[in-house]
Amino acid sequence: MKKIALSLSLCLTFLLCSCVSQLKINSAKGETRHWIVPELNTVAVSYIGDSLLKEGTASTSDALVLKDDYGKLGWTAFFNKGTYKFVGTASKRINHENQTVRVYQYGNPMPGVTGTIYAQLLETSDGDVYYNTNTLPMLNKDDYSKTTVVADVNDYYFEQQLIYTGTEGKIIKFTYREFADGTARPAFTIDATYDMSQDNVIRFKGAVLEIVSYNNQSIKYKVVSGYKK
Repeated sequence: MKKIALSLSLCLTFLLCSCVSQLKINSAKGETRHWIVPELNTVAVSYIGDSLLKEGTASTSDALVLKDDYGKLGWTAFFNKGTYKFVGTASKRINHENQTVRVYQYGNPMPGVTGTIYAQLLETSDGDVYYNTNTLPMLNKDDYSKTTVVADVNDYYFEQQLIYTGTEGKIIKFTYREFADGTARPAFTIDATYDMSQDNVIRFKGAVLEIVSYNNQSIKYKVVSGYKK
Protein backbone atom coordinates (compact mmCIF):
# COMPACT_ATOMS: atom_id res chain seq x y z
CA MET A 1 0.00 0.00 0.00
CA LYS A 2 2.87 2.35 0.85
CA LYS A 3 4.39 1.74 -2.61
CA ILE A 4 1.03 2.44 -4.29
CA ALA A 5 0.54 5.61 -2.26
CA LEU A 6 4.07 6.72 -3.07
CA SER A 7 3.54 6.03 -6.78
CA LEU A 8 0.26 7.97 -6.78
CA SER A 9 1.95 10.83 -4.93
CA LEU A 10 4.79 10.94 -7.46
CA CYS A 11 2.34 10.84 -10.39
CA LEU A 12 0.27 13.65 -8.86
CA THR A 13 3.39 15.71 -8.27
CA PHE A 14 4.51 15.10 -11.86
CA LEU A 15 1.13 16.13 -13.28
CA LEU A 16 0.91 19.25 -11.13
CA CYS A 17 4.43 20.31 -12.06
CA SER A 18 3.68 19.74 -15.74
CA CYS A 19 0.49 21.80 -15.85
CA VAL A 20 0.14 24.92 -17.94
CA SER A 21 0.78 28.01 -15.85
CA GLN A 22 -1.68 30.85 -16.57
CA LEU A 23 -0.36 34.41 -16.46
CA LYS A 24 -1.86 37.86 -16.10
CA ILE A 25 -0.93 39.40 -19.45
CA ASN A 26 -0.42 43.06 -20.27
CA SER A 27 -1.93 43.03 -23.76
CA ALA A 28 0.01 44.41 -26.72
CA LYS A 29 -1.23 45.80 -30.03
CA GLY A 30 0.29 44.71 -33.33
CA GLU A 31 2.40 47.03 -35.45
CA THR A 32 0.84 48.57 -38.55
CA ARG A 33 2.46 47.56 -41.85
CA HIS A 34 1.85 48.98 -45.33
CA TRP A 35 2.25 46.68 -48.37
CA ILE A 36 1.78 46.81 -52.14
CA VAL A 37 1.64 44.10 -54.86
CA PRO A 38 3.19 44.11 -57.41
CA GLU A 39 6.29 46.10 -56.50
CA LEU A 40 6.54 49.59 -57.93
CA ASN A 41 8.18 50.08 -61.35
CA THR A 42 8.33 46.37 -62.20
CA VAL A 43 6.54 44.94 -65.26
CA ALA A 44 3.70 42.58 -64.29
CA VAL A 45 1.08 40.54 -66.17
CA SER A 46 -2.53 40.01 -65.02
CA TYR A 47 -5.41 38.07 -66.56
CA ILE A 48 -9.16 38.68 -66.47
CA GLY A 49 -10.32 38.45 -62.87
CA ASP A 50 -6.80 39.00 -61.51
CA SER A 51 -5.78 41.96 -59.43
CA LEU A 52 -3.76 44.66 -61.19
CA LEU A 53 -2.87 46.30 -57.90
CA LYS A 54 -3.30 45.29 -54.28
CA GLU A 55 -2.37 47.70 -51.55
CA GLY A 56 -3.22 47.71 -47.90
CA THR A 57 -2.48 48.29 -44.28
CA ALA A 58 -2.56 45.50 -41.74
CA SER A 59 -1.79 45.00 -38.10
CA THR A 60 1.12 42.57 -37.78
CA SER A 61 2.58 40.74 -34.82
CA ASP A 62 5.77 38.90 -33.91
CA ALA A 63 5.34 35.14 -33.60
CA LEU A 64 7.20 31.95 -32.74
CA VAL A 65 6.68 28.80 -34.79
CA LEU A 66 6.98 25.60 -32.75
CA LYS A 67 8.30 22.86 -35.04
CA ASP A 68 6.99 19.79 -33.16
CA ASP A 69 4.31 18.94 -30.60
CA TYR A 70 5.50 18.94 -27.00
CA GLY A 71 3.96 17.10 -24.01
CA LYS A 72 1.33 14.39 -23.66
CA LEU A 73 -2.22 15.43 -24.50
CA GLY A 74 -4.48 14.57 -21.56
CA TRP A 75 -1.56 13.77 -19.24
CA THR A 76 0.71 16.80 -19.11
CA ALA A 77 0.80 20.30 -20.49
CA PHE A 78 0.49 19.98 -24.26
CA PHE A 79 1.87 22.40 -26.86
CA ASN A 80 0.71 22.06 -30.46
CA LYS A 81 3.25 22.57 -33.17
CA GLY A 82 2.41 25.71 -35.11
CA THR A 83 2.33 29.48 -34.74
CA TYR A 84 2.30 31.22 -31.36
CA LYS A 85 1.38 34.90 -31.68
CA PHE A 86 2.86 37.58 -29.41
CA VAL A 87 0.02 38.78 -27.15
CA GLY A 88 1.79 40.90 -24.52
CA THR A 89 4.09 40.81 -21.53
CA ALA A 90 3.79 39.27 -18.07
CA SER A 91 5.73 38.78 -14.88
CA LYS A 92 7.16 35.28 -14.33
CA ARG A 93 9.63 33.82 -11.87
CA ILE A 94 12.39 32.15 -13.88
CA ASN A 95 15.65 30.84 -12.42
CA HIS A 96 14.68 32.19 -8.96
CA GLU A 97 14.19 35.70 -10.32
CA ASN A 98 11.06 37.65 -11.26
CA GLN A 99 11.32 38.69 -14.89
CA THR A 100 9.19 40.48 -17.47
CA VAL A 101 8.69 38.04 -20.32
CA ARG A 102 7.13 38.26 -23.78
CA VAL A 103 4.15 35.89 -24.05
CA TYR A 104 3.41 34.02 -27.30
CA GLN A 105 0.06 32.22 -27.41
CA TYR A 106 -1.35 29.43 -29.58
CA GLY A 107 -4.67 30.41 -31.16
CA ASN A 108 -6.87 27.45 -30.23
CA PRO A 109 -7.72 27.00 -26.51
CA MET A 110 -7.73 23.69 -24.66
CA PRO A 111 -10.01 22.46 -21.85
CA GLY A 112 -8.32 22.65 -18.46
CA VAL A 113 -9.11 21.74 -14.88
CA THR A 114 -10.10 25.34 -14.08
CA GLY A 115 -11.61 26.16 -17.48
CA THR A 116 -10.29 27.08 -20.91
CA ILE A 117 -6.51 27.48 -21.14
CA TYR A 118 -4.05 28.49 -23.86
CA ALA A 119 -0.66 27.01 -24.61
CA GLN A 120 1.97 29.72 -24.25
CA LEU A 121 5.68 30.20 -24.90
CA LEU A 122 7.67 32.71 -22.87
CA GLU A 123 10.68 34.71 -24.10
CA THR A 124 13.05 36.42 -21.67
CA SER A 125 15.04 39.58 -22.30
CA ASP A 126 18.06 37.32 -22.92
CA GLY A 127 16.24 35.65 -25.82
CA ASP A 128 15.68 32.32 -24.05
CA VAL A 129 12.31 30.68 -24.76
CA TYR A 130 10.40 28.47 -22.29
CA TYR A 131 7.25 26.34 -22.36
CA ASN A 132 4.85 27.99 -19.92
CA THR A 133 4.41 25.20 -17.37
CA ASN A 134 5.16 25.13 -13.66
CA THR A 135 8.48 23.42 -14.43
CA LEU A 136 9.41 25.84 -17.28
CA PRO A 137 11.33 23.55 -19.69
CA MET A 138 13.54 25.64 -21.97
CA LEU A 139 13.38 25.21 -25.76
CA ASN A 140 16.46 24.58 -27.86
CA LYS A 141 17.13 27.08 -30.63
CA ASP A 142 16.25 24.48 -33.28
CA ASP A 143 12.86 23.74 -31.65
CA TYR A 144 11.32 26.95 -33.00
CA SER A 145 11.72 29.82 -35.46
CA LYS A 146 10.73 33.48 -35.39
CA THR A 147 8.37 35.11 -37.89
CA THR A 148 5.85 37.92 -38.39
CA VAL A 149 2.15 37.27 -38.94
CA VAL A 150 -0.84 39.35 -39.99
CA ALA A 151 -3.07 39.88 -36.99
CA ASP A 152 -6.55 38.33 -36.81
CA VAL A 153 -9.73 40.06 -37.98
CA ASN A 154 -10.25 41.66 -34.60
CA ASP A 155 -7.20 43.82 -35.33
CA TYR A 156 -6.87 46.51 -37.98
CA TYR A 157 -6.85 45.44 -41.63
CA PHE A 158 -7.59 47.46 -44.79
CA GLU A 159 -7.00 46.62 -48.45
CA GLN A 160 -7.61 48.24 -51.85
CA GLN A 161 -7.75 46.24 -55.10
CA LEU A 162 -7.89 47.08 -58.79
CA ILE A 163 -9.13 44.07 -60.79
CA TYR A 164 -8.79 43.62 -64.57
CA THR A 165 -12.13 42.69 -66.21
CA GLY A 166 -11.25 42.82 -69.94
CA THR A 167 -11.36 45.18 -72.94
CA GLU A 168 -13.69 46.44 -75.64
CA GLY A 169 -11.57 47.76 -78.49
CA LYS A 170 -9.46 50.55 -76.98
CA ILE A 171 -11.44 50.52 -73.73
CA ILE A 172 -9.90 48.85 -70.66
CA LYS A 173 -12.34 47.74 -67.96
CA PHE A 174 -11.61 47.16 -64.31
CA THR A 175 -13.26 46.98 -60.87
CA TYR A 176 -12.08 48.77 -57.76
CA ARG A 177 -12.78 47.24 -54.34
CA GLU A 178 -12.01 48.06 -50.74
CA PHE A 179 -11.78 45.46 -47.99
CA ALA A 180 -11.97 46.03 -44.25
CA ASP A 181 -10.99 43.13 -41.96
CA GLY A 182 -10.99 40.82 -45.00
CA THR A 183 -14.57 41.62 -46.10
CA ALA A 184 -15.48 43.59 -49.23
CA ARG A 185 -17.23 46.87 -48.51
CA PRO A 186 -20.23 47.05 -50.93
CA ALA A 187 -20.33 50.86 -50.93
CA PHE A 188 -16.71 50.90 -52.10
CA THR A 189 -16.95 48.60 -55.12
CA ILE A 190 -16.73 50.60 -58.37
CA ASP A 191 -16.70 49.48 -62.03
CA ALA A 192 -14.74 51.84 -64.30
CA THR A 193 -13.28 52.10 -67.81
CA TYR A 194 -10.33 53.88 -69.44
CA ASP A 195 -9.91 54.87 -73.10
CA MET A 196 -6.43 53.81 -74.22
CA SER A 197 -6.68 55.84 -77.43
CA GLN A 198 -5.88 58.93 -75.34
CA ASP A 199 -2.69 57.66 -73.63
CA ASN A 200 -1.30 54.51 -71.98
CA VAL A 201 -1.59 55.66 -68.37
CA ILE A 202 -4.37 54.80 -65.91
CA ARG A 203 -4.88 57.12 -62.95
CA PHE A 204 -7.37 56.10 -60.27
CA LYS A 205 -7.67 57.21 -56.62
CA GLY A 206 -4.03 58.27 -56.58
CA ALA A 207 -2.69 55.07 -58.17
CA VAL A 208 -0.84 55.39 -61.49
CA LEU A 209 -0.39 52.40 -63.86
CA GLU A 210 1.53 52.51 -67.12
CA ILE A 211 0.05 50.03 -69.63
CA VAL A 212 2.60 48.22 -71.81
CA SER A 213 0.20 46.02 -73.83
CA TYR A 214 -3.21 44.40 -73.46
CA ASN A 215 -5.88 42.19 -75.05
CA ASN A 216 -9.17 40.71 -73.90
CA GLN A 217 -7.38 38.00 -71.91
CA SER A 218 -4.36 39.64 -70.31
CA ILE A 219 -2.67 42.96 -69.61
CA LYS A 220 1.00 43.85 -69.18
CA TYR A 221 1.68 46.92 -67.08
CA LYS A 222 3.87 48.70 -64.54
CA VAL A 223 2.69 50.29 -61.28
CA VAL A 224 4.26 53.76 -61.09
CA SER A 225 2.65 54.71 -57.76
CA GLY A 226 0.12 53.19 -55.40
CA TYR A 227 -2.94 54.62 -53.72
CA LYS A 228 -0.74 55.94 -50.92
CA LYS A 229 1.88 58.18 -52.53
